[in-house]
Amino acid sequence: MRAVHVIAALSVALSACSIRPTPTGLGRATDTYAISMRIRCEARIALSAMAIGELRRLGFADIARRLEAGELTFAQINRSRLPAAVRARFDRYDGTTIGYSFNFNMSESENATASVGVLFPLVRAPVVLGAAATGNLERQNVRAFRVIDTWERLLTTPRMDERCREYGDSAVNAVYPITGQIGMLEQLKLFFDLTESGNLVSSDSLIPTLIDTVQFTTKISGSINGGVQLARLGNSAQFASASGSADASRSDIHKVTIAIALPPENAPLDRTIAEQQIVRDLSRQEELQALAGLRR
Repeated sequence: MRAVHVIAALSVALSACSIRPTPTGLGRATDTYAISMRIRCEARIALSAMAIGELRRLGFADIARRLEAGELTFAQINRSRLPAAVRARFDRYDGTTIGYSFNFNMSESENATASVGVLFPLVRAPVVLGAAATGNLERQNVRAFRVIDTWERLLTTPRMDERCREYGDSAVNAVYPITGQIGMLEQLKLFFDLTESGNLVSSDSLIPTLIDTVQFTTKISGSINGGVQLARLGNSAQFASASGSADASRSDIHKVTIAIALPPENAPLDRTIAEQQIVRDLSRQEELQALAGLRR
């Protein structure tokens, strides 16, 4: 019976391999939607801090204080009451577009072996016959999608207020970094500083663009080994020994490419101009990364 228990335990371990690996189960709130919302909400929080800092710097400390205290939202600000220069400064960045290209490459592997020995007593000497079984499972899933936001929508859409109350409190996750804060404030602040200096341009158009590609790789593995050896109890055939081993591993390669583009100042505030630029830039980055992968 102990031999049967060993084999059964290995079978259960092997059957744990997912049919289709997904981000779910890697930690708190790690489904695909939650991951994308955490990054978008991190961007929203960063933009809010930047805008509040700019209002305070321009002499609107009371508005900044009320925004920080939650007494006022960005959607409630009456821009017509702001000086024209201040209003124009904020209007310039309303159509700034952020594009996120997510790529999740998840794979699982599980292997198990089990063997048993059966003792057959004979007249001259006992004979032990053995049997062994091996099972190997591998699963892989690649999931990719894109999301596009504008700075104005991130800050003023009521639904983002609601969703970011749920997903906007993430901390850094050392094991699966993409499920926590990834440093959006630094990229957004850099984009703002570069556009303010007047030096940021795109490689193939007049639309200033900044692109970051961040990749996180996490590998986890484990193994178990076990066996039993039974003493001879009588003259009939019986289980003499049983042994087995099982190992499992999971590899997650999570990648997000984030592109930020500022629409032309003299063009109508039609977000599709910046969005088209974002799509082109993200596609170009994905093509370059695919070519780099083929050369390895």
